[in-house]
Amino acid sequence: MGKNILVGLIENAALLMSLGLIYDIFCQSKKNRNTIIYKVGTGAVIGAVVIVLMTIPLKLDAGIIFDTRSIILGLTGLFFGTVPTLCAMVISLLYRVSLGGAGAQMGVATIITSCLTGLIWRYYRSKVSRSFSLNELYIFGVAVHLLMVACMLLLPRDLAVKTFYSVALPIMLVYPLATVLLGNLLLSRQNRFRIEDELSYTNELFMLFMKHSPIYSFIQEVTPTDSRVFQSSENYKDMIGIAGSKMAGKSIKELFPSELAEKIIADNWEVVSKGEVLTLEEELNGRSYTSIKFPIVIGEKTLLAGYTIDITDRKMHEKEQLKIEKLESLGILAGGIAHDFNNILTGVIGNISFAQRFIDSTHKSYKPLIEADKASVRAGELAHQLLTFARGGEPVKKVVSVQHIVNETVSLALHGSNVKGVVDVSSDIHAIEADEGQLSQVLHNLIINATQAMPAGGELKIFAENVSLDIGNSVSLHSGSYIRLSIVDKGCGIPEKIIKNIFDPYFTTKAAGNGLGLASVQSIIIRHGGQITVTSVVDKGTTFTIYLPSIGETYLQHENDSKKLAEVNHKGASILVMDDEEMIRDMTSGMLEFMEYKPVVCENGDEAVKEFTAARDSGNPFSAVIMDLTIPGGMGGREAAARILSIDPKACLIVSSGYSNDTIMSDYGAYGFSAAISKPYKIDDLGKLLSLLLSKVET
Repeated sequence: MGKNILVGLIENAALLMSLGLIYDIFCQSKKNRNTIIYKVGTGAVIGAVVIVLMTIPLKLDAGIIFDTRSIILGLTGLFFGTVPTLCAMVISLLYRVSLGGAGAQMGVATIITSCLTGLIWRYYRSKVSRSFSLNELYIFGVAVHLLMVACMLLLPRDLAVKTFYSVALPIMLVYPLATVLLGNLLLSRQNRFRIEDELSYTNELFMLFMKHSPIYSFIQEVTPTDSRVFQSSENYKDMIGIAGSKMAGKSIKELFPSELAEKIIADNWEVVSKGEVLTLEEELNGRSYTSIKFPIVIGEKTLLAGYTIDITDRKMHEKEQLKIEKLESLGILAGGIAHDFNNILTGVIGNISFAQRFIDSTHKSYKPLIEADKASVRAGELAHQLLTFARGGEPVKKVVSVQHIVNETVSLALHGSNVKGVVDVSSDIHAIEADEGQLSQVLHNLIINATQAMPAGGELKIFAENVSLDIGNSVSLHSGSYIRLSIVDKGCGIPEKIIKNIFDPYFTTKAAGNGLGLASVQSIIIRHGGQITVTSVVDKGTTFTIYLPSIGETYLQHENDSKKLAEVNHKGASILVMDDEEMIRDMTSGMLEFMEYKPVVCENGDEAVKEFTAARDSGNPFSAVIMDLTIPGGMGGREAAARILSIDPKACLIVSSGYSNDTIMSDYGAYGFSAAISKPYKIDDLGKLLSLLLSKVET
């Protein structure tokens, strides 16, 4: 009996090997293994094998047959899953029922229990990560066939006893071992498929990486005289015009210019022969690249792998950063120069304006003094613009006439050009609070751009109007009164694709440009609480529109109001002047005496605090203190102001500096000052400021 069972097992094993071959064919594609067609097909094939097994059974008695269907169906549940197992089970049941006989019930029960045992075992072991062991397969075989032996109870009593004594022991000895052998075969195939799946996944992942990589990746076969592409990323089409998938097998000499190709080949051989990592920078078609190359060893073969990154933008950023650092250095230098220059100009402009008070218009010196005054003012504006460009900073605002600034800037910027300026800014345009130097710089930049857009000459229109903006306006400004200033040229226009970038720092379409002009224009306008917009049509022209907050009245109305305040008599008021420059102390003192004030001068903050304290203690306090912001080697205006305000919180302090872009000058109130006056200044500027300030204090 055991011999017959063993022969049956060998026959069944041959069939199972055939099943494995069919399984291999079905599983060639991982994609196929996940389809319902594959799963049903697998179940059908297994069911067919079971039918074949049942056609060559071991016959124990009439209607009672034994075969290895329990092994195959149990392993099907364990390895193939629900759908194939149910299909195989249905096919097997139909065939077994058709055979009939005394053992039909037992046969049906054996099929069902074998399949369910495999499925249940599969379900519970899916919760653990360990792989199958031979011991587990043996225990599984024992469990399946214990149930099979138990199914013998479904036979008639006498037949059940006879069958149990005839086959139970051989079954429990041989079938679990057969389950181990055949299960191990399936397990080996399953592991192979898993490894193939992992390799397929890895390969697919690698190919997707090569296809979508944002960097240029490559693997090359290298010899001392050549390098050939094995794999490369698709984006090489951006670099050399050939996609990576079409580069395979090509020589470096076919892909790159000869000189560069020879260098690449030499570098590649150095990497492979020395087994070292190489990092280098290369130039191609005007762009910069950095490459990292390293050897990879596969068996006895050494390949070269690496990647290349386009660093053109980074290099440009580094250059721009260097420009910024240079500008910062220039700003420090310009600040120092402008401070000293403004101190000198203060003496020049102040004394010229002072001298004009002593002569009338008929004097021979009157006209030269007027011209000297204009030249000095221009020099002061130049220093102010240099600071604005190099250092930036908040504007030092005062009420100014838009009409005056536009007329002066247009006259200066268009002098000697072939562009005609047409200005329409009437006297009823409202005045604005602005930094006159910065606003002149804005207009100057826009006018220069307009003239460059009209190389053959043309007409440049500048006009202004008073507007009132409501909440939710199109330029995203606070509601209120504004002036709208438009600069219109009939030049070449700005293409739509770049117009959105024209205010970006360092963006320029000019060969000799630095891309700072319009960026600084926008920055200045925004710092004034305004907005700038642009519209353009290619070959038709460009319009820049500037919105700036107005004071709601004309400059003439403002001047009349100021004049009324200035007419208030403050003769005899004591004014303390602190400045480290003797020339400025003498000049300011002379101006104050001429205006019938009583000046007291000192050269640093310590002396200013002492003078202020002494005057207050004597009962004759200073009406105002004019303080230089920067005192080399001594206490400056900021610290001195804090100490004076600790003595008298109501002290009237005026900050003065050649550093017109210092934040204290633009936000003097935050530091306790009542007003600010930038160097250089004239006697009229000083007189008007003191009259207005002292009138407000009295009020």
